[in-house]
Amino acid sequence: LLGMGWFRALGMGFTGVHQMLKSSLKDSLLTEFQDVFGDTLGKYVGTPISLNLDPNIAQIRLKARRVPFALKPKIDAELDKLIKQGVLVPVDHAKWETPIVTPVKSDGSIRICADYKCTINKALQPSAYPVPIVHHLLHSLGPGKFFAKLDLAQAYQQLPVDDATAEAQTIVTHRGAFKCTRLQFGVSVAPGLFQSTMERLLQGLPGVVPYFDDVLVSAQDERQLGDRIRNVLSRFREAGLRLKKNKCMIAVPSVEFLGYRVDGTGIHPTESKVRAIKSVLVCDTSPVGVGAVLGHRLPNGLEAPIAFYSRTLSSAERNYSQLDREALAAIAGVKKFHEYLFGRQFELVTDHRPLLGLLAGDRPTPAALSPRLTRWAIFLSAYSYQLVHRPGRTLGHADALSRCPLSDLLTNPTPEASVLLLDTLTLGPISSAEVAKASARDPIFRTVMGWVLKGWPVKVDGGDYQGFVNKRNELFTQGGCLLWGDRVVVPTKLRTRVLELLHKGHPGIVRMKSLARSYVWWPNMDQFQVGSPVFARNYTFRLQLIKCVSSGSQSTPRNKPKTEFHQNKGSKDCYI
Repeated sequence: LLGMGWFRALGMGFTGVHQMLKSSLKDSLLTEFQDVFGDTLGKYVGTPISLNLDPNIAQIRLKARRVPFALKPKIDAELDKLIKQGVLVPVDHAKWETPIVTPVKSDGSIRICADYKCTINKALQPSAYPVPIVHHLLHSLGPGKFFAKLDLAQAYQQLPVDDATAEAQTIVTHRGAFKCTRLQFGVSVAPGLFQSTMERLLQGLPGVVPYFDDVLVSAQDERQLGDRIRNVLSRFREAGLRLKKNKCMIAVPSVEFLGYRVDGTGIHPTESKVRAIKSVLVCDTSPVGVGAVLGHRLPNGLEAPIAFYSRTLSSAERNYSQLDREALAAIAGVKKFHEYLFGRQFELVTDHRPLLGLLAGDRPTPAALSPRLTRWAIFLSAYSYQLVHRPGRTLGHADALSRCPLSDLLTNPTPEASVLLLDTLTLGPISSAEVAKASARDPIFRTVMGWVLKGWPVKVDGGDYQGFVNKRNELFTQGGCLLWGDRVVVPTKLRTRVLELLHKGHPGIVRMKSLARSYVWWPNMDQFQVGSPVFARNYTFRLQLIKCVSSGSQSTPRNKPKTEFHQNKGSKDCYI
């Protein structure tokens, strides 16, 4: 008799029945339909896509945006790939020219998209094709015990467009303009056009549900599943479409599709959705979450709520900045109510004003934007919306939902000492290398140090150089730093930081000036100190503290650190 440990030691093992079915069926299909699972980009053999542009809208040509140096090799590689595939064709000029945005994929590669919301999306007539509702798709799937999920490679770019549409989709890059011969990401009507093409192609096939670039297949047994997948692949072969082999799942007992888990027992919400629903009912204490309210504006101007949504933030999302969390709330709400919003003009209301310059539907996407916000901006470009700001006090319904997510206990809270240490180390000493680097980037300092090394001109205009001219015979350089005697001449960029370091022990103005004169110098240093915002911030804080202490308060014993100093009976509490 051999135990399981010996099986592993001898390289022996057991294979489950589902793994055998999956392996045999998938290998058979990969061999039979090698061309469909090939690496080349597919090309739909049907009628090319034609975009209907409003002739009354003026044609727009925008300049190319500057490319970050770190991303330039990846962007060039992706451009070369698309040129080789025939998706992009170089042109000298076009009537429409749209700059590109380059979100970074999870594997580190680049996806080239165009910011069409500031060009042709303004002239496109809305697509009348309805995007299917998720619940309708899942119920039309039918019962099954075995499932497959097929994924189209570069989905939109497998659909060719006519010459006029290719010219209208022209993108402009650091390497010039390129005409797009395939349907592009970011075109507002592209989702409806692609969905209609997929439904026409796969209509009449039982147990097959297409949703954009994903196709779900269900069957009662392995033989039936194989026959249905072969029917789908045969139609893809006839249509000239290609699948992404590494993303296809075949002969699995369950599959996640559009936020639901489909298996032999039926259709179930995924765990994240179940947790979000329970959180509304059993809410006690809550961390930060997101919430959204879908409303309808009545003829009298009032807004009536239609549906509500909230969910908790994941551990990664809790680390987002405030800007990203506010944007996440907007994206989550739009995704949740997609079937109500897509194809309609709607208002997207937020209480975070900075989002107006980043995600507004009528403004270009900023060139310097994080990959996360860039992906979200591209996602929203498929919708017709107007981003509106309202004060937070008027959005109480959505605010309440965002504060009622599932309560999760932190399993590994950050030690208090680490937090205090990080706060202490944020303002460190200034090294000579930092001074030399800041001096090299300061145009005034570069000029003065050049004069010190090569000789001063006969006549120097005053202004920014007058303070240096007065000490021209006492200045010298060492290690890329400008010195006056034994004092460092501080560049403009570092002066506020120097003042903050000098003011760290909260000395008086006289004492602080004495310390500054002992170590550093720059022109008009005394005037800069007196008007520095460092003093303004500390003076304002002291005034608030004095005002808080002078009002009615109730003292409490102070027998250990971080205990309450006093409690203000007004609107705020003061602690030390």
